[in-house]
Amino acid sequence: MKEQLGWEGGLANPMSWDRTVEKFHWLSEPFADDDLQSRLIEAVQQLDARPISDLMDLLAQVRPAAVFPATHPGIQ
Repeated sequence: MKEQLGWEGGLANPMSWDRTVEKFHWLSEPFADDDLQSRLIEAVQQLDARPISDLMDLLAQVRPAAVFPATHPGIQ
């Protein structure tokens, strides 16, 4: 699937970091507050310099059910 032309993230259409962060925000919005989202993004950006346990600790704080309001309609 990654080799299909036109697929976002595929060889012909690589996904930018900004686009990845944007998608993360709207996908995670109902499950993590703004502070947790920011800390997760920071941990991923610094993954080479930080222990993976930092990221795992943050991921453990993500809610299993949507509890925060979503401003993006998501995939329809």
